[in-house]
Amino acid sequence: MEENKTNEEVIRQVQKEEGKEQATNENVITQEEKIEDPKDTLLDLSDKDLTALVEEARLKFFDTYKKQKRINLIVMIAFVAVLVLFMVLFGTNPNMFTYFLIFVIIYFAFMWLYSKKSKAKLNDSIDEYVTTYGRLIDSYVFTDQNFTDMKIFYHKQFDLERIKKSRVVKDINHVGSRDMIEGNFDDDPFTVGDLLINIKIPNEKKPKPVFIGKYFEFPYLQLVEEGRTIVYLKGNELSVGPSDIADLTEVKIEGLKDEYIVYSSEDKPKAHFSKAVIEVLNKFETNDTLIDMFLSFTETQTSLGLSYADNVMVIPLMDPFKIDPINQYQSDVLKVVDLMKALNKAKNKK
Repeated sequence: MEENKTNEEVIRQVQKEEGKEQATNENVITQEEKIEDPKDTLLDLSDKDLTALVEEARLKFFDTYKKQKRINLIVMIAFVAVLVLFMVLFGTNPNMFTYFLIFVIIYFAFMWLYSKKSKAKLNDSIDEYVTTYGRLIDSYVFTDQNFTDMKIFYHKQFDLERIKKSRVVKDINHVGSRDMIEGNFDDDPFTVGDLLINIKIPNEKKPKPVFIGKYFEFPYLQLVEEGRTIVYLKGNELSVGPSDIADLTEVKIEGLKDEYIVYSSEDKPKAHFSKAVIEVLNKFETNDTLIDMFLSFTETQTSLGLSYADNVMVIPLMDPFKIDPINQYQSDVLKVVDLMKALNKAKNKK
């Protein structure tokens, strides 16, 4: 099949990248939840518009970051220069230690105030960039006319119990999220957002991420009266399959390509898989961008997860924006549209 990140952690990510350390989607997905007004105006963007606007926002943030680093360096040099001058002027003064102590106290008081102010400014710059980035990507991807009344809550969170209802991963101990969209799909409510799912590994201090990607909820699409079904498209060595399957049986669906595994506890799970549903499912392809995919039918909702690599999930900071992975994400979302419509149609024929 990554984690909720505060602005300060984003700063640390930039600092890591400055040291040539590779940032991964596992440590950039999560955001602190804030009370915020939703952004309910999506933009009409071409691929050139998207690239230009993302780069403009990225460079604006990076310029602020670089400027802050230069100022920090100047302040440090100034402190050393003043300290040297102090030692030259007062090195032989019998009250030198008292003067030095006063100087140090004043310096640290100044640095505390300066650091607090500069960190707040950088946090504001980061927040402006990541929320702008989220809105731009969402505007570019969710263009299908079936999506309406879209509102973006960049800092809103999926809570743990809500994710557990998908019944795909067991032993979840933490979820993190960002860039949540609430709106309507075909006039019925749906939600999508970036999601990290962590599980606790016995005797391990660090939790293990088992899903990092785009998570969709369609609560109106209740396809199951009793039992549940999971459809899993396996990918490369990075993919992690569903784990909440102890009470499920593997089911063979004729016509569905071999990369899929279907688990179910329903009496007639094959009823979901009309010709149209199978055709759409077979269009999903895993690769270096789409790691794997799951589709879950429970008695309360239909859930779908698209697990993506860093080239989709990591917000670009040091390197220029690359649109090809986002084009695949957009293409996959259009497949999700076709899939949900086909599933709804199959439901109505039952």
